[in-house]
Amino acid sequence: MDGVRAGDCYTTEDGVNHCGGSSSSYDSSSSSSDYGYTYTYGYTDPSAMVNAVSSWAERVEAARERQEALAMQRVQQEAVRLNQIGNDYLAKGDYDNAAEYYQQAYNTSPSDPVILNNLNMARGSQWNAAGIRYYEQSDWVNAVDAYQKALEL
Repeated sequence: MDGVRAGDCYTTEDGVNHCGGSSSSYDSSSSSSDYGYTYTYGYTDPSAMVNAVSSWAERVEAARERQEALAMQRVQQEAVRLNQIGNDYLAKGDYDNAAEYYQQAYNTSPSDPVILNNLNMARGSQWNAAGIRYYEQSDWVNAVDAYQKALEL
């Protein structure tokens, strides 16, 4: 049969499959009859089909792993961005905003020890600043309480 492309399969009346010039035994999967030939679409060799499905599954798994890695990378980049904003606020002495951004960074990447350290440092600085305010107001009880909370972090 002229004009058969690689991957095009057909089965002659005598039950011989032809795929791209090669032949194999008869398989009745997904076929239709036209002008005395039975054309078979797909794989007629079960091992070829298994290999193709395995290869496809491996490609799908690799694509899924790449997507997961990219998603994790985006999450980590967002955590780094939020941590840097916290660093900027901390450098200005704005402990409340620093702690807020460090908390957001920690929520994004809770296993990052640097972010956790920065969050605790900002919270400690908040309590220390509160202790200083209480001390300046001669509110000794609240000053001691604030300093103790700062030390707990």
